[in-house]
Amino acid sequence: MREIGGFQEIELNTGKKYHEEALAFNSGAKALYFLLKNSAYQTVYMPYFTCNAVHEIIKQVELEVIFYKIDNEFKPKVDFKIFN
Repeated sequence: MREIGGFQEIELNTGKKYHEEALAFNSGAKALYFLLKNSAYQTVYMPYFTCNAVHEIIKQVELEVIFYKIDNEFKPKVDFKIFN
């Protein structure tokens, strides 16, 4: 099965940061990696229907993954009582 999508660059460079404390990343995957690597998270809840790029990020940061199903409208099919 082939992946759908890719990197679509949007040029918004006005020479100024959006705000002074903003961090710049060149992709969503790099931003996710930074977020997870610099957090105290131990577990990630993720739908089965997730692209492989996200799976690779989770492997790199060595977090526990708990998968859940989604319905035809992409809504989670999960008992939300399991979340703390």
